[in-house]
Amino acid sequence: MSASTSHHPAATLPGPRPRRRARHLGRAAVLAVIASGFASAPALAADTQAPSAPGAITLTPLDFGSYAVSWGPSTDDVGVTQYVLRAVGSQNSGDPSSEKVVDGTTTHSTFSAFPIGPTGFYGLSVVAKDAAGNTSAPSPVATTQGCGFDIYGAPQPAGLTITDVTATSATFSWTPTPARDWCTHRTTGFEVSLDDSSVRATVGPDATRYRFAGVAPGTTHDAVITSLPKPNGGGPFPSTPRISFTTATVDTTPPTKVTGVSVHQTGEGNRALIGWTPSSDDTGVTAYDVYAGKTLAITVPGTATSAQDVLLPASPHQPITVVARDAAGNASEPSDPITVNTCGPTSPPRVLAPTGVSATQVTATGATVSWTPSSTDGCGIVSPRRYTVYATSAVGGAPQAVGSVTATADTPSPSSVAITGLSPATTYALYVTADGGVSGGASSTPIQVTTGAAPVDPTSTFAIRGSVTLKNLAKGSVPLTGSVKGSYGAASGEVSADLALNGSTANLVALGFLPVTATVNLASTAPLTGQLTGASLTATAKFRVKLPSLKVFGVSLGGGATCQAAQISTVALKSTGAFTPGAGGTLAGSFAISNLTGCGVLNGVVSPLTAGSGNAIALTLTPAA
Repeated sequence: MSASTSHHPAATLPGPRPRRRARHLGRAAVLAVIASGFASAPALAADTQAPSAPGAITLTPLDFGSYAVSWGPSTDDVGVTQYVLRAVGSQNSGDPSSEKVVDGTTTHSTFSAFPIGPTGFYGLSVVAKDAAGNTSAPSPVATTQGCGFDIYGAPQPAGLTITDVTATSATFSWTPTPARDWCTHRTTGFEVSLDDSSVRATVGPDATRYRFAGVAPGTTHDAVITSLPKPNGGGPFPSTPRISFTTATVDTTPPTKVTGVSVHQTGEGNRALIGWTPSSDDTGVTAYDVYAGKTLAITVPGTATSAQDVLLPASPHQPITVVARDAAGNASEPSDPITVNTCGPTSPPRVLAPTGVSATQVTATGATVSWTPSSTDGCGIVSPRRYTVYATSAVGGAPQAVGSVTATADTPSPSSVAITGLSPATTYALYVTADGGVSGGASSTPIQVTTGAAPVDPTSTFAIRGSVTLKNLAKGSVPLTGSVKGSYGAASGEVSADLALNGSTANLVALGFLPVTATVNLASTAPLTGQLTGASLTATAKFRVKLPSLKVFGVSLGGGATCQAAQISTVALKSTGAFTPGAGGTLAGSFAISNLTGCGVLNGVVSPLTAGSGNAIALTLTPAA
């Protein structure tokens, strides 16, 4: 067993390969594959295709010899890497400064080159290049007129206007700088000048307006706007045409002194109504300033003549003045001060009772009551707005208001009123109450007044002498006589009386030349009625005009008992002077006469001689014996 074992080699069991060797063989194999791939790859072909020519160039002037450039893009099979801008015909063509390289990703740039003479042209073209250095054909050449070397000027401003001219200033306006071309420097500013540059100011290139201040009033000046070039540039210096203007004169005349100042406290503590007589000024008053002491209380327009509800500072002796102002700020001399007393918020406003109450012109039913108005002298003491008279019968009863009067701007302190509604032959206690718009009011001390006895309506008889003038029968009047008897109400003044007028004959003229003898009778048809107020009487009378006889050259034209006006005439009479029941007086009026009727066969001839309006009548009444 052992012999056979020693003669046969030991069996080897299968197992994994060593890892280090396997890793080494894998890397070698990979490198071998890569190397074989490069060896078998074909060689790259060289780029020999040039880009396409760029599109047309657009030039936009920027400043002298400089402008913005844009062009149509070029195309290339690999890609455009740059554009080259080249000057053509420029003074520095061929120099490095005559070209500019731009990245191939853009199609716009700027370019500057010195131009040739004024008759030549400046040209610019663009070529495209790729990464291999292939160069395209040039773009179409963009050209512009040459300007030469004498090109340092600036654009001319235009459209100069002058507005808002005052006494010391004026506003200059001009149009923006005209569009510049590449041969002209851009404007760096403007010079605003007066009177050959004796006064000047400089503004920026974008300015179109400048206000010159400090000019003398009432003076005439020339204005001009000049365009300024770059600091290193020379002339010319283009300007606008000169424009003349004259400053306004200065108003130095103040308004006249305010007069007629009045102050009326309105019952709300420190508030007052202040009025004055208007001031005058050569250009017009624009405002009034109301001062309480040195404090400006209120300002009102120049058209006002009062200031209402003015709040005044609290002071026992407050001087109120008014000052007028005009548009130039000239102020008048202050008005003469009016001293008032105002109170603070702790002093409630109140009124004082009127004093000195009396009664005059006492009648059976009324009287005139007078008083001394309530004082306003004192802190918180205000003027009454209304006075009311109360009457209490001495035999008892509640007080009754029998008259009142309200304060107005024209009558700020009323001091009397007529009272009515009293009973005849009665004694009353009268007192006056002042109402200032505050609680309570204040009443005077009562006085006693006894009314008169009830009047008895008197009866009077008057004799009448007068005349009537018929408008159509001129050169004469018909005398009148008669009487009137009636009565008038002593309390009411109403008049009622019987009027009787006698017929009368007079020689007259008709149609301007016919002698006429006429008998006229005014027959009353109703009582005379009227109203006697004081010493003035107005009354109405009604009568029918009758014409018993009418002769021409002694020949009767008609008339008779039936010849009369078809309608009753009404005449409004009024006293021409004082008229009293005891002394009488004169009454006058006019009336119309209608067409006549019942005057016989010549009725149509007679009627036009009397009919018509505007016939005058005058009656003088004297007490009958």
